[in-house]
Amino acid sequence: MIAEIAKQMMASEVASEMSGQTRSTEAPIRTMGRINRAARDAVGSAVYNLTDIRVQSRDEALGNETCQANLTIEVQGYGRVTAPISVKVEKTTEGKPYVTISGL
Repeated sequence: MIAEIAKQMMASEVASEMSGQTRSTEAPIRTMGRINRAARDAVGSAVYNLTDIRVQSRDEALGNETCQANLTIEVQGYGRVTAPISVKVEKTTEGKPYVTISGL
């Protein structure tokens, strides 16, 4: 999902860099620097939302649970992507939760 947003950002930055500017060997380096900064900013300003959370399995004796949900990530100016994910919560031997997220 983040890769889709990064592709959009890269396409936008490359198009901006190539439009009307003289080409030099420094242009790709400047472009990559701007893409890296934009990606850091985007991740920091991303809005995450979980919807349609469904319990798939539960083991009350062990305290484990597996759920599925839809994860939506929205970055202003770059759009929104949604993907199904699985979340597994298990208890460690110390009784603390251990969370595994897959599907990203």
